[in-house]
Amino acid sequence: MTYAVDEVRRIPKPDLAHDEDLWTSGPARLIMITCLPREGGASLDNLVVVAHAVSQG
Repeated sequence: MTYAVDEVRRIPKPDLAHDEDLWTSGPARLIMITCLPREGGASLDNLVVVAHAVSQG
């Protein structure tokens, strides 16, 4: 399956669980969530990539 990126967002960790758009189901949607490293301490934000399917491979 091939995906096209729709958006890339930086979301503070405390806000991630409350972002209703991310947790709503959708057809052939891919969401990647990762921690953003920070010098000198723990990560404060997540990087979120939202994509949709453009073809099945």
